[in-house]
Amino acid sequence: HREPSKGTSESRVLSFSNWGAGYFESLDEWPLARKAFLVSVAAIFLVLYSGALLWLAWAYVDQLTFIDPEVLLFQLKATGCTALVWFLFSLLSAFAPAKYENSPFFCHMPIQFYAFSNSVYGYMLGLLTMPFGIIAFLTGLFFSFLVFGLPPTLWGAATFLILLTGLNFAEQLHLIPYGPLFKSSPVVDGQLSGAWFLGAGTVSAAGLFIASALGLFIVRQLRLRDQILEENREKMLEVNQRLRLAADENEKARDELEDRVLERTEELTRANEKLHSEIEARIRASHELGSITEAMESAVEGMVRVGEDGLIQSANSAFLTMYRESSGAILGTPANDWIRPKDRGNVIRAIMGLRKGKKKELVTRGIRSDGSSFPQEIAFVEHEHWGERGHYRFIRDTTLQTKLSEQLNQALKLDAVGQLAGGVAHDFNNLLMAILTSNEQLQERFGQEAEGSESVELMDVIEMAGKKARDLTARLLDFGRVQPSSLMDFSLAQSIGNMMDLQSSALGTLIEVETDLCADPLPTRGDPARFDSGLLNIALNARDAMADGGRLSIRSRRIRIAKDDPLLSDLASRTTEFARIDVADDGQGIAPENMDKILDPFFTTKPVGKGTGLGLSVFAAYLREIGGAIRVQSTLEVGTTCSIFVPLLEGESEKEVTPERVISLEGSEHILLGEDEEVVARTLKMLLSHSGYRVTRCRNGRELVEAFKASRDELDLVLTDFRMPGLSGADAFAEIKRIDPNFPVILMSGNISLPDIDRLIAQGLRAILRKPCSRRELLSKVRDVLDSGAVDPDIRS
Repeated sequence: HREPSKGTSESRVLSFSNWGAGYFESLDEWPLARKAFLVSVAAIFLVLYSGALLWLAWAYVDQLTFIDPEVLLFQLKATGCTALVWFLFSLLSAFAPAKYENSPFFCHMPIQFYAFSNSVYGYMLGLLTMPFGIIAFLTGLFFSFLVFGLPPTLWGAATFLILLTGLNFAEQLHLIPYGPLFKSSPVVDGQLSGAWFLGAGTVSAAGLFIASALGLFIVRQLRLRDQILEENREKMLEVNQRLRLAADENEKARDELEDRVLERTEELTRANEKLHSEIEARIRASHELGSITEAMESAVEGMVRVGEDGLIQSANSAFLTMYRESSGAILGTPANDWIRPKDRGNVIRAIMGLRKGKKKELVTRGIRSDGSSFPQEIAFVEHEHWGERGHYRFIRDTTLQTKLSEQLNQALKLDAVGQLAGGVAHDFNNLLMAILTSNEQLQERFGQEAEGSESVELMDVIEMAGKKARDLTARLLDFGRVQPSSLMDFSLAQSIGNMMDLQSSALGTLIEVETDLCADPLPTRGDPARFDSGLLNIALNARDAMADGGRLSIRSRRIRIAKDDPLLSDLASRTTEFARIDVADDGQGIAPENMDKILDPFFTTKPVGKGTGLGLSVFAAYLREIGGAIRVQSTLEVGTTCSIFVPLLEGESEKEVTPERVISLEGSEHILLGEDEEVVARTLKMLLSHSGYRVTRCRNGRELVEAFKASRDELDLVLTDFRMPGLSGADAFAEIKRIDPNFPVILMSGNISLPDIDRLIAQGLRAILRKPCSRRELLSKVRDVLDSGAVDPDIRS
């Protein structure tokens, strides 16, 4: 049998035990390790036999006088080492791993070591006079050529010749002795030593025997190879004959097959044409379906297909996003489970009433798995798929539209309230102007009475009530945003004090207020009314966050912000001097997800009707306008801190106050007065007349223009209300400017807007008198316009 190409060392050892049972079928199929093992066994036998002869010679060395005992002892040791090396190599060959059994090492090592040992043995016995080593090696070369091939044999021959040549040269140069084992020729008593003849003869005979045996073995292998080749040739001839017969049969079958293929080809051609048309139709349908699917997936609206059993069969990405679910959680569930329970009856009725080619639309609320809901519009369309009837649902999330609608309604309400506030403020201002100016006249007339008299006290009460009503009117106008911001220099410390007075009653008794206010007046420039309103709004928000009571802390201080501070880069201010006002509460706090939205318009966490969401956004916008900012920090269940940064006027505390210029308030000029409100007209006419002016009163704009045309040369100034029935004061001003562009005109109003002011300035308006005003303010404005003729620098404020 033939040994497998791979196997364990144990299997190879078992195989070697079967050599005598016809194991050598083919030497070519042996692995190199097995061939090396065969060589090492033969070499071991020869070395052991030679060693035995040397040992016998050592035993009778006294009788063998031609042998050098020291060299003989060395030869014995060298023989033992050689036997040990061959033995180790045989073990390595027998137990070599399967992946190394054809390594070149097992091919070159035996012949190399054989060449080395034979050259040494030949030298010990005499290379030329006793050519045993040469003969043995030539025999080994023949065997190596047959077993291992030509390359390893040539390398072994080269090694042997190099060593042989080297030893001969060394002997000729008297570097080493010739045949060192013999002190003299192997002749005893005049004739060749019998021991020498017996030893050399038996060694030679053993070598010849082994060489002959190996030669016979190799001849047997060659014959076996020839026999195998002959058997293979006969088999190949037999196979070739079969192949010829098969080729004939194949040729015949090929002809038949070609005929059938031609017939089948014609059938397939016809079928292919039909299939091609079907494929084109399917491709078109697939493209259409792909386009529809792509459109469905990219659609903003959610879409689901619902089967006849009411279960969701497919859903697009927009629907999954809308309901915050994965397709695995949506598909196969009842479609109505994602509708608010109170709306499901309407949905069922809409589905029952579906007709082919028609659709039904409903406004419902969708419900997510976490219980949250959102407003939506659903369109139902019937469909039939593979004989199964169902319907499509097209869903649109209307959360944004609902919020925008609510915000629009809120804005419309605020706009309506603002317009109402403007109208009320206009009437209030007319009445207040009459009250305040009349009271001022009374104070001037009866001011000589003793202090503490009843008349003086009543006039003080009228003045106090009128000023408070004027402040209330200003707040109404600021709420309605019908007047421009009034930029002026004011003290933040004083505004904070005013806010503290206002909020004391608004906060209630459950709120404890703590203050830590700096002594600095904190001068700034801006609109004090808008600042006070925003600060009060923050305090009221803090009150609402502490429904069960708590502590409100207000702190103010002057700070300097370095130019490289990141905070300053976010502030549109040129100064580094700021006031920082911290308003802190220990209320419920603001949720983290709402922190980015608290300054957005219309955003509020309060219930409907409890807040508009405009307070903080309006205040933040005002702070940005003046170069300030607001920062909010909040922690749930801990509290909220609003930090307000307001730019200060640098060096304002050292600024000297310039004494106000004293001017005469009286005059003798002729003033044309336009005022529709009787009480205001009477008060103004009386006040101006009392100061020496001549006054002609007109009740509307048309009458004012006609009077101006009639007596233009006698007039020195036109003082008219901004809003009058018929032709308004603004239109009357335009008519007067058309007639005489340089004629001085003062418009009076309590709620004129900034766009109206800009338009009137472009038309040539020089001054505006804001109602209500004091007697001094009225007369000063009249006198300034008459004397200077220049445009009032504070006309926009």
